[in-house]
Amino acid sequence: MATAAWHHSPSHRRARLLVTVVLAVLGALLGATLGLLRPPSATATTTILIDPLDGNPFSTSTRGDNLTNLGTEAQLVGSSDVISRVIAKTGTALTPDVLHSALTVDVPTNTQLMEISVSTRRAEAAVTLSQAFAEQFLLARKDRAMTQSNAQIDSLETEIAERQKERTSLTGALATAGASEVATLQSQIDSVNTQIVSLQSRVAQLRAGPFSPGQIVSPAASEAAPLWRFWPVLAALGGLAGLAAGAAVALLRRQAHGRAIVRAPRVLGALTDEDLAATTPPSQAARTTALAILTTERRRPFVILIVSATEAPPVTADALAVAIAATEHRSVIVDVAGASKVPSVAGLPDLLAGSRPVPDLDEMVTSIAPGDIASMEDLLLSPRMSAIVDELLLRADVVLLAATGQSSYAAKALADIADRVVVEAPSPDQAEAGWGESLLGIVLVPRPADGQTPGAREPR
Repeated sequence: MATAAWHHSPSHRRARLLVTVVLAVLGALLGATLGLLRPPSATATTTILIDPLDGNPFSTSTRGDNLTNLGTEAQLVGSSDVISRVIAKTGTALTPDVLHSALTVDVPTNTQLMEISVSTRRAEAAVTLSQAFAEQFLLARKDRAMTQSNAQIDSLETEIAERQKERTSLTGALATAGASEVATLQSQIDSVNTQIVSLQSRVAQLRAGPFSPGQIVSPAASEAAPLWRFWPVLAALGGLAGLAAGAAVALLRRQAHGRAIVRAPRVLGALTDEDLAATTPPSQAARTTALAILTTERRRPFVILIVSATEAPPVTADALAVAIAATEHRSVIVDVAGASKVPSVAGLPDLLAGSRPVPDLDEMVTSIAPGDIASMEDLLLSPRMSAIVDELLLRADVVLLAATGQSSYAAKALADIADRVVVEAPSPDQAEAGWGESLLGIVLVPRPADGQTPGAREPR
């Protein structure tokens, strides 16, 4: 319950309040900065009515009457030709790229209308530019139509001149022709005259137009920027967001501490003195505890650090190793505490000193004896210790590191090598909180009496 008092102490309430205030201030500053760097822009919109024109995408000759070509016309509003005309007309200092990014063109569904909008920081500039885009686009349409019409007229007049030359030649031949050739030549002259009249009629149609590109039906009018774009409003919104973030952080921290208060480590099993003494065959309790370990930690191979909640050596390593081996998982105990009675195949000091290699493991359960490890305890942190464990993992499925009490030097040194930690204790609340996520669980063992180790037995 001391943890609960710490969690609800006035100092921690003040810390959470301070975090919330800091986040609110940061949010307000961020919102205000965003508003000042990107001030609210004004938007002006001009609506125009598009008339079909020859030489333009939206024309009756290109089936523009079905409105499918209005999208192409909308793209032409932002063409380099129209933008150049707008710059020349208004004298704006904005670059073509900026003008193009400020321009928006919408085509309402099933209409011949086009809405040209321009957004700038000043409302007056937006109105001027929107109106200029509409006017210059209509002029560009008209010029494009007239250019197309003039090109067709030039082509037709060239063809008319050729037909007239042909007619003159035929007329001259008719004057000197014999009686048998007169009818044929006259028929050719009539055909040429018909072609000339048709071509001249087409020229007359092209000269007549139409050349009306459309008209402005709604002059440029500016729209007020939305309220949220102004920096004081953005600052207020940022402050509220910061308050919400601070409250969320405080709630999450409180829930995390709350879980830490009420959550107890998982109990993997409970072993009595009889279970600890009778390792071969393993007792039912030892088998159940081994099953809990193997189903909780599913990687293979893996390393388990077994430590005692007291300063006494751990007593469960032998029983657990034998029970794990019964499931066809080869086990080896690296005994640092001197509590294992399993026959050893090497001494840990010799392996750390490099005087002998890591031996092969011929049996399903073996151990590495501690020897005089106290004089070489610092080498538990050495790369050689990690290399020894790595080599053992090539030979065994489970490596159990048996160290003295959970606060001992050996236990802390071997914690970095182990994948998970198992603490043996008389009650679940005696495991240190510092193990964190590496704590696999608790194995309950009898409380030692008169300094005796539970489950102790004479060496075989």
